[in-house]
Amino acid sequence: MGAKEPITGSTVKEIQVREQTDRLPLRGESEAFQTLGELRELMSQCTASGDADRLWKAVREPGQMPLLFGDTVAVFFYRGTATSVEARGDFELRYRRLGRTDVWWAQGEFEPDARVEYRQRLGARRWQLDPLNPLVETGGMGSESVVMMPGYVPPPWTQLPRPAVRGRLGRNITLASQSLGYDVNVRIYRPHGYEMLHALPSIYVVDGQEYADPQMGAMVQALDYLIAGGRVEPVIAVFIDARDPHTGRNRREEEFRRRRLDDNPLGEFIGEELVPLVDKKWRTKASAGSRALAGFSFGGMFAAHMGLAYPDVFGKVAIQSPYIVRRWVLDTYRLAERRPLEIFLSHGTYDEGASSLRLREILVARGYRVRYVERHEGHSFGMVRSQLGDLLTCFFGRG
Repeated sequence: MGAKEPITGSTVKEIQVREQTDRLPLRGESEAFQTLGELRELMSQCTASGDADRLWKAVREPGQMPLLFGDTVAVFFYRGTATSVEARGDFELRYRRLGRTDVWWAQGEFEPDARVEYRQRLGARRWQLDPLNPLVETGGMGSESVVMMPGYVPPPWTQLPRPAVRGRLGRNITLASQSLGYDVNVRIYRPHGYEMLHALPSIYVVDGQEYADPQMGAMVQALDYLIAGGRVEPVIAVFIDARDPHTGRNRREEEFRRRRLDDNPLGEFIGEELVPLVDKKWRTKASAGSRALAGFSFGGMFAAHMGLAYPDVFGKVAIQSPYIVRRWVLDTYRLAERRPLEIFLSHGTYDEGASSLRLREILVARGYRVRYVERHEGHSFGMVRSQLGDLLTCFFGRG
């Protein structure tokens, strides 16, 4: 289930490393080595002697994996029997075996503020999390090991206790959709002090079950933090669950990947059934300029679709790392009459499969109002979380 699309070897970065890095200091504590050069010397000694246990004890001592040196270099280790070892995900690294030992290693260089995810591939078929890496991300396609370089700053709402003044995320509401012909679950977030408020802006979110999950999108935590801090105005959020309420099957691909502009049953449900219901029952401002719709990956393509199909309902569209596999979406933005939209578009530089850059070119050329945000990250909800502050302040910011 979920929003992280499969990544193949053709869509990941091959990591290159500069020369003259021996003096880079270890970002951590070790009695065996303090610099990258000292680690390499230790590796040479243990390779020559065949003393893999000595090296393994040393590389495990700092309690981190990969080992970070300076601001940019990461060194990965694996121990075990294998025909080959790779790190694959947002980037690609091939490990090398140390002599005749069962220790494998790889070295990569990343931007100082990069955050990327990977799994280890042993041989041709076996995949696993890095057993030495304590940092794990929950994703729609499963869990991934995480590399956070020294300059990466996690979003504050993921690190701090939730503010005392916070909103409320309601339980699932099951709606029978005439447009779709089946039931859909939605959850409504109401900001603190909702009973005293009126004419609130709103944001509708597809893959809502993942955006609302504190281990994935953490959008509820972001809203609480930004509203309590006075950075955004109080907002109602509508989280639309892509899963069948009765079986749990995720329907996102069939709902998001439509073949024509006028082929959009989920859009009809949202624009013609859900929005009128929310405006009737909750204290929203019923205007396109006060409504936003957000999506990530295939959900980003769907958000782009909705901007074309329902600009009179959603005047703001957030398109996060879109996987636009339907060419007509780009062609329509390029050729059709410009819609009255405010667009937030985001991209991770390690996400070479996303259509963000091509879409940005088209939008700018057509004169759309676009806020573009780019991070040294890949295709993950970690990237989504890091951009929520930009997204929410773009649409609902105060001052």
